[in-house]
Amino acid sequence: MRFNDTNSAKMLVLIVPGEGKGLYPLTRSTPQPLLSFGREFRIIDFTLWNCSRSGFKRVFVLPYLQAGAIVQYLGSLDWGEDLIGVYPDPFRRYTGTADALVQNLGLLQLEAPEYVLVLLTDHIYEMDYAKLLQFHTRHGGDITVATDGIADIGVYLFNASAFRKALLREALAASNNDLNRYVICRVTDERNIRAYDFRSHANGSSTYWGSVDEIDCYYRAQFRFCGQQSSGCIISASAEIAPTARISGSIVLKGTEIRSGAHIRKAIINENVRIPDGTTIGFDAKEDRRRFVVSKDGVVIVDQASVARLDDKTSMAILPRARIA
Repeated sequence: MRFNDTNSAKMLVLIVPGEGKGLYPLTRSTPQPLLSFGREFRIIDFTLWNCSRSGFKRVFVLPYLQAGAIVQYLGSLDWGEDLIGVYPDPFRRYTGTADALVQNLGLLQLEAPEYVLVLLTDHIYEMDYAKLLQFHTRHGGDITVATDGIADIGVYLFNASAFRKALLREALAASNNDLNRYVICRVTDERNIRAYDFRSHANGSSTYWGSVDEIDCYYRAQFRFCGQQSSGCIISASAEIAPTARISGSIVLKGTEIRSGAHIRKAIINENVRIPDGTTIGFDAKEDRRRFVVSKDGVVIVDQASVARLDDKTSMAILPRARIA
């Protein structure tokens, strides 16, 4: 049996991807962890990279929506056999991230860890989880919750016994919640919970770019990550932009084609969408809301399904769906 071994501690690492309800319609055809981020990355890449840089090479991923696509993507990475995608029971769908953990409690018996690190995929950050483990063992307590100094960022380190007790209590409560600090506080004595501000303990080696649980958060976090002002653009290297197209304040994802004379402002153009000549997006709020999904802050989301529903007179088309890679 192989373990993640830091300071002789046996660590079970569980990544539990989110459902991504707040990212609709981007998640209509792509699971949340595989959404593009920062031109050429996927959301889950950041969590995996943090595991690798922390020395935690054995990682279990527990997807519950579009699991096949997620497991296929994991298999395409140069990681090896210790990155393990666990398919859910086809006859019992997970009802949330906490339920995904409950249904996989058998991993405790299989791996026999001392500690369990649970990682959600709703935040983009750079973090050394080994320092979190050092804090946890030094300060005692059953559970350590990582924060950005203000909010929970979906990183939870449990003593293995506390993890089992907490999830069994959650299962008996039948509340079907997603895992968060409120669930943890409900099933655990608060005196046994520690908060870890990962940036204050990192000596400048960690960065937090933001949450990605809603469209507006996803939009802002990308501009922070790419070091751009919101009036600029984030364009994937594989996107094709006509010289006469005008784009501002927008994110253009992989495989997109934007043709001559198109004018686009404050939009997210999803993967493999083709915008035809002369199309205008982001300048008429009423028309944008008729044709597309528009966020609370006015970001227009243009995905394949919304493009396909447009009137024939728009002559808009979509490219064949590309394989997620």
